[in-house]
Amino acid sequence: MNRIYKKNEYIIIPVYSEYLIINTNKVFKEGCIHVKNMGIARMLIDLCLEKKLPKNPHFAENLIRISIDKEYIKKLQDFKIKECINYKELMDAHSYKRHKSALRQVR
Repeated sequence: MNRIYKKNEYIIIPVYSEYLIINTNKVFKEGCIHVKNMGIARMLIDLCLEKKLPKNPHFAENLIRISIDKEYIKKLQDFKIKECINYKELMDAHSYKRHKSALRQVR
């Protein structure tokens, strides 16, 4: 294995043009994620070790996969539900419409 970074139970391995973060305390299939940027990989490990919430709710799913702390996972799940955009509500409001599978604001 060509690990390029290790911090506590987390290791980062380069895979083609991506990076694989592995939690060595979890089963491989459940405790690994792929990211495209080394900086993001290190940030996710730091957030997981410090038990902090990410600014971007899309990172919450990655943190859930690599974390083993049940309280932190519950906190991340609540954060993800609260912060994610509900597209159905946007579509019901008449300020957005779908155009070529993208949401566009109606003027």
